[in-house]
Amino acid sequence: RLINGEIITEGYFDAVADEINETLHESPAGVLSIADATSRFGLPVDLVRECVSKRLGSMISARLEDGKLYTDAFVTRSRALARGALLASSSPFALADIAASLQIRPAVVVEEVHAL
Repeated sequence: RLINGEIITEGYFDAVADEINETLHESPAGVLSIADATSRFGLPVDLVRECVSKRLGSMISARLEDGKLYTDAFVTRSRALARGALLASSSPFALADIAASLQIRPAVVVEEVHAL
């Protein structure tokens, strides 16, 4: 592929995906934004997103949502926090309030409500 006047091979994209996967799994938070990966490799956002999307589940073991990659461990931890808060509640509450207090994505809380 010719990108910004440079020829970039699929092998390079494989190496980028491998490094993204390593960076993501070495991160204590288990989260990496596409924007961070874009700045790290000096590639356009759409190209990094395409590279990641093609390799999710094979070279990159993560979940892509809203421009961020999440490790399976992060997703599991977030769901456990949401489940605990939902089961411990004794009065009506807004799901967004639980998400904000736990500092997790509201979608995770909604997923757990449907799972219970």
